[in-house]
Amino acid sequence: ALQSEAGIFQDADQAVNLLTTGGTAVDDIVKGFRKLKPHIDVLQEPFCVDILRGHYRFAIRSFIDKTRIPLNEGCQLMGVADEFGVLNDGEIFVQIDHRPEYNGTCHSGSRFV
Repeated sequence: ALQSEAGIFQDADQAVNLLTTGGTAVDDIVKGFRKLKPHIDVLQEPFCVDILRGHYRFAIRSFIDKTRIPLNEGCQLMGVADEFGVLNDGEIFVQIDHRPEYNGTCHSGSRFV
């Protein structure tokens, strides 16, 4: 699904179709924009490219939300970059938020597989 969505950045016809057939205010704006500049290259015009990027980000977020696997006895671990260089190579920092509704076991150690 995402591979076909990515085609909007290579195929101008697919991009124009996406930009003008959703029945939204954005469609009306793009149609008006194209009337002012009828020979516009939607893959090069910054305004159109921004709209395409927004659509693609929404498609990715939607895909991630739909494919998230719920766990009865589990948790999610999210990571971010160590922007300040506090950690050494191979190190991670994990902070666990103990919530009252969580009844699971907390494991700790130097390595998990």
